[in-house]
Amino acid sequence: MAEVATRLKMGFIIVGCMYTCVYIYGLYYDQFMSCLDPQARWVQLAMVDVYINLLVIGAWIFYKEDFSLVKKPIAAFVIFITGSIAICAYVVRQFSKLSPEDSSKDPLYFVLARRQKANDTKHRSYSPATLRALFGALISFMLGYYIYTYIVDGSPFRKEVLTMCMVGTIADLYVIKGVISVWVAYMESSWISAFMWMLILACFGR
Repeated sequence: MAEVATRLKMGFIIVGCMYTCVYIYGLYYDQFMSCLDPQARWVQLAMVDVYINLLVIGAWIFYKEDFSLVKKPIAAFVIFITGSIAICAYVVRQFSKLSPEDSSKDPLYFVLARRQKANDTKHRSYSPATLRALFGALISFMLGYYIYTYIVDGSPFRKEVLTMCMVGTIADLYVIKGVISVWVAYMESSWISAFMWMLILACFGR
């Protein structure tokens, strides 16, 4: 188990550094001005996809961490501005905080599931029906958005769609999907089920 924790930690360090390079290059190349093109509908779709995924991961981070009223808006701002950089840094930090005992038992539980504060009874709970309705609405919205974009703008597999903003956004999206895939693999009872869900996540996102 300790070896799994070490490998995942190194993996997220490498992926985080790679995306940081993409982020810096995008700022140098065109300051991501291509993100502001009102005609770049596929870029807009990809960015909405990224922010929905960030919303989910941000909710997970806020659930685990007992942020003060001052830290909450700062943390939200950092997550939504830097995206994968902040997410990878947070996950690496969680692995770094593990004790040898935690690493040898079930490191993914302590990183992904356990709240960082001892009192777990004070956090607000949400009913499964509410969460299903929320995610059902998000799925419907993204499906409708995808169909609309395809009808209005055509296929995304065109050279003009592949702007610097699109490259950076897709890189950001797949790093976030990597984090969610680790969570999915941990939660599923079999590798076959986990692989199928990760394949669906990689192909269809959200």
